[in-house]
Amino acid sequence: MGGNSKPLKDIIFVIRHLTCADHEERPVNQQIIHFDSQRDGECLLFHRGSAVLRRKRDHHVVAQIHAPAIIGLNSTVGTEPWQHYYLQATSQLTLERIGALYLHEVISKYSLWGPVCRILSWNINQLCHTTLRLNQSATAESGK
Repeated sequence: MGGNSKPLKDIIFVIRHLTCADHEERPVNQQIIHFDSQRDGECLLFHRGSAVLRRKRDHHVVAQIHAPAIIGLNSTVGTEPWQHYYLQATSQLTLERIGALYLHEVISKYSLWGPVCRILSWNINQLCHTTLRLNQSATAESGK
């Protein structure tokens, strides 16, 4: 894996360990997907399809997500402001919601620390790029 490449092998490897077919959801194109605020951290496993992550306050697209993907992995280890975001399917999706407790049990049981670390590092890198892009966009808008 080099540079800014999505760590596909790691994502697929971790998803295979976490998946439970009876937890699958199948949102349709344009369907809104909210994060479960009642759970103490959750992540979403994207098996098929794509979605956009939007800010609630202005519905601005913050990120595009394409399967395979793990969304919210970092929210299971600390508080994450998911109440400010939602997902919108941009195709037919197949996804699963995984709770933090189950996630942590599987990571420990199968020693998935290396792949999870690489996924989180890539997520942080993507977040930095997104933040820079949004800041540049806001600066350009204010200069008009």
